[in-house]
Amino acid sequence: MAGKKKKAAGAPTWMVTFADMMALLLCLFVLLLSFSEMDVAKFKIMAGEMEQAFGLALKSKLTGMVEFRGSPERRAFKDARMQQPEEFVPLVVPPSLERAEEYNVTNPEYSVEEALAADLSESLSDEINEGSLMLERVDGEVVIRFPGHVVYPSGSDTILPSTLEILDRVAKALSETNGQLVVSGHTDDVPISTGRYRSNWDLSSARAASVVHFLLRNKLIDPGRISATGYADSRPLVPNDSAENRSKNRRVEISIRAR
Repeated sequence: MAGKKKKAAGAPTWMVTFADMMALLLCLFVLLLSFSEMDVAKFKIMAGEMEQAFGLALKSKLTGMVEFRGSPERRAFKDARMQQPEEFVPLVVPPSLERAEEYNVTNPEYSVEEALAADLSESLSDEINEGSLMLERVDGEVVIRFPGHVVYPSGSDTILPSTLEILDRVAKALSETNGQLVVSGHTDDVPISTGRYRSNWDLSSARAASVVHFLLRNKLIDPGRISATGYADSRPLVPNDSAENRSKNRRVEISIRAR
């Protein structure tokens, strides 16, 4: 009786081809991952959604630590109890997130305005601390506000020499932003009528225009993204019922419309 043929030792031949294909696919995915870049804004939105999904409140300034606090919402299970450890867990911060260290990474409402305000606040921190200007977000815009006495002498649109260096630094900071720039002049309600200015409308418009001319002087800002307007006393910050309040209403503002 003839003996049965012996099967060849080892794995089937198709396994070799399959293993080669898997190895090549793995190399492809590793290569794609190495070329990828992290989108900071998308990362923050995703982290915020994860927070909502798991009932966690992660708050961090990206200094290398993340604090976990337990605050789960009771939704599906009435008797369920979840406790989150009060501890710090080390977090390795990718280099692409270094510029976002002042932002709340779990805030799903993270916006372009928040990022812009944070960048300008850092660039102009000295001027803000000195009281030369103020920075705030208003109706989706970031506003740089100069008190009137910082920029102009009373009843004039000539910029004070002491302010020129400040405006130079502001121009440099604005050149690194995107969006439209609107420079607006504001006065109090005390009427003015001189040979040069027929009213506060003329004065406020002239003051805004002089700031625009100065900001464009060094050609750091595209003229197509900046404009000037005067509002006279039509948009006061506070009622014009005292000398102190009138001083607050005399101002120049630069609004950055990021969208």
